[in-house]
Amino acid sequence: MPRRSLSLHEIDYLRRGLAQRPGNARLLRSGTLRILQLHDETWDSGIAHYALSLALALSKRGHEVLFWGQEGSYAVNRASAAGLETRQIKRPWVGLPELRSVLRARSIEIINAH
Repeated sequence: MPRRSLSLHEIDYLRRGLAQRPGNARLLRSGTLRILQLHDETWDSGIAHYALSLALALSKRGHEVLFWGQEGSYAVNRASAAGLETRQIKRPWVGLPELRSVLRARSIEIINAH
């Protein structure tokens, strides 16, 4: 286990030469990421709480966070009430073409599926 937490915001990118890779230099300049959180459970659970707390913490740090989940789910309703941009999906697998188009249009950099 590391002695300290690992941060997305560390300038560790420079030491490892990651800033030289295409796309990574933008992350160093802006410090923000566009992140899509996907959650597929409809009930209140530990995963739902983890997904919500992570999404809210990332948003609080200044990242652009989208939260997608099943229609009427506990997590999507709570994310919406907390002020996150949400989308409710009726049938997740049928929505893959829509997901692709949003990923391109919004230039989503990270997808975190729960």
